[in-house]
Amino acid sequence: MIHVQPADPEARVGAVPAAHHGAGGAALARDELETLYIGLVRAYHAPLIGYVHSLVPGIQQAEDVVQDTFVRAYASLPTVGGLDNPKAWLYRIATNLAIDHIRRGRRVRWVSLDRLAHVLRGAEGPGDPAAADPVRRALAALAPDERTLLMLFAQAELTAPEVAEVLGITAAAARKRRQRAREAFMLAYRKAAGP
Repeated sequence: MIHVQPADPEARVGAVPAAHHGAGGAALARDELETLYIGLVRAYHAPLIGYVHSLVPGIQQAEDVVQDTFVRAYASLPTVGGLDNPKAWLYRIATNLAIDHIRRGRRVRWVSLDRLAHVLRGAEGPGDPAAADPVRRALAALAPDERTLLMLFAQAELTAPEVAEVLGITAAAARKRRQRAREAFMLAYRKAAGP
C-alpha cells in the first residue's frame, strides 16, 4: 500500500500542471510533482489494483505490482513529456510490470507447505479457490497478451485508442485483437464450464 500525504483539496484529481505541457519542456517544481503524483495515486490506485489482480495471482502480488508502478511513475514524472493521457501511461507501466511478474513467476513457483504436504501424501490439496470459477479458469487458459487485452477493455474500461497507447499498437489493431481474444475466451470458457 502506498502512503501519501493529503494533497491540496483545491487541486483537480489527476490534473497535470501547466508547466508539464509547456513546449519548452520546463521542469516541474517539486511541489507540483508531488501534487501531480498524489492526484495520480488517488485517481488510479484502486482501479489499477483491480486490473492487475486480474492478471497476476493473488491480491498481495497485485498490490506489489501497483506499488512498483507508482514508484516508477514517480521516478519518471520529471522526465516525461506532456501527460496527455495519464491513465494510459500508468496502465502501460502496470501492464509491463505485471507481465514481468508473470514471467518471473513461471521461473520460480512457490508452493505452500500445506499444499506440498498434501502432494507428498498423494492427497488432493485444497487448490486455488479461484480454480472453481469457470471465468477465472478461462482467463487463465488464455495467452497472457489476450488476457491483458481483455482486461484493459473490460476491467480497466479503456477505450480502443487508450488500449492502443498502452500496448503500443493502433486502435484498429486493438479492436481486432479484442475480437480474437473474445473468441479465444469463449472457447476456453466453454471448456472450463463443462457440459
